[in-house]
Amino acid sequence: MTILLGEISHCQIRDNRLICDPYPTVINKLNRKIVNNKIVDSTYTIRILKCVKSSPLGLKLEAGYLRYFYNRKTAEWLGQHGGPTFGLTFIIENTNVGVKFKPWTLDTKESLDINGYVLPINTKLNPIKIDYFLSYNFNLKRNFTFEPAFGYTRSSFVILNEGNTGSSFSIPKTGGILVGISASKYFTIKYNEFLSIFGNVEYAFVDYSKVSSALGYGYFDLTLGITFKGYFKKLVLKRI
Repeated sequence: MTILLGEISHCQIRDNRLICDPYPTVINKLNRKIVNNKIVDSTYTIRILKCVKSSPLGLKLEAGYLRYFYNRKTAEWLGQHGGPTFGLTFIIENTNVGVKFKPWTLDTKESLDINGYVLPINTKLNPIKIDYFLSYNFNLKRNFTFEPAFGYTRSSFVILNEGNTGSSFSIPKTGGILVGISASKYFTIKYNEFLSIFGNVEYAFVDYSKVSSALGYGYFDLTLGITFKGYFKKLVLKRI
């Protein structure tokens, strides 16, 4: 059981108040002094409250499922596929710096000429995307948050069945600027720890023609997922 000093925060907003145990802790202290050239020990007690205070620093973990919407030329090779997304974000109050990992496995829809090497149809491929981003929370009523983001995404392709392609081959990487916005609904778990459900839309300015001249430019993705958000805490001993 705890005592909250001050008001409870508005769900997703960090509560900067002090939370203390309702009952004090008694600590026995030793007082040593010299009397008449002799060491004399005595004890005294102090009463403290163990309290917790949050830091503006925190972490956010997210997982979700997304759908890609590629340019028509790129979709003819990869299809409009889906995939999981996993994110780790470092929080500084309402500012966020994070990374997202977006793997998937698929069979290519058609062959593709890459700098004179023809990658055959039905090549088993991992199109992997890693996003690096900076975002900011705008906290609204009813525990909703909007979070615009700006960053960079890196796209790479790993061939899984190289034996069937006839030789070892590395597909060029590409990348580009990423912009997006998320909307989240937060629920309080306990002091400065929250769960949320969120939706996210992004557009990536990625030039896939750097991989092959037969591919197009850019893609949208839509994500639905869940997030755990928490701020670090420190112990404060309050003497009474």
